[in-house]
Parts: sequence; structure tokens; C-alpha cells
Amino acid sequence: TPSMLPAQLAVVGRSVLKVGVAMVSQEALQHEEEQMRLLKWLADATVWRITVGPITRAEGEQIIEATREGVLALFPDKGDLFDLVLRPRFERLLGEHLEEEFWRKLRG
Repeated sequence: TPSMLPAQLAVVGRSVLKVGVAMVSQEALQHEEEQMRLLKWLADATVWRITVGPITRAEGEQIIEATREGVLALFPDKGDLFDLVLRPRFERLLGEHLEEEFWRKLRG
């Protein structure tokens, strides 16, 4: 087993990584990476749905809430983080899109 400094990362045995004193399996890391890819896809899909085509404020809010539920399914304890980071982004995009739609309809 290689000696470890607090900030080092090394393979120990077959598939265990050691970061300082924390031990994390390769499978756990792969699972977390997959969850992060799903989170990115979910956020990108939400942005696309909010900004493409006609949508009402109520529909946009439903989409944002469904996205929050999806994030909580991936990361059950991160609801506050969603509300702090992603919700404001989605709400800003929804507001901008609705304003663009309003002016587009007004101009004919």
C-alpha cells in the first residue's frame, strides 16, 4: 500500500481509492459520475423546454417543479441547493422567454 499524504489520491488493492482518510470504491465514484451526468442532462433538457416554443408561466413552473423532483430523486438531500442554484436560473430563463414571446406576438 502506498503511503498517503492528506491531499493524495491512490489506488489501494483492486478498486479502492483513498483520499486522505476517506475510502471510496470505484463503483461509488462511477455511480456518482452517472448521477452528475443525469443531473446535467436534466438541467439542459429543462432549459431547452423552457426556451423553445410557446409556453405559459404555469407550464414553465410545472416543468421547473418536475425538474426539482428529478433532482431530488438523484440527490435526496439537495433540495435547498436546487432552490439556491438552479431554480433562479430556470425562473430567469422562463421570464426572458415569456417576455420575448410577448413582444413577438405584439409585433405580429
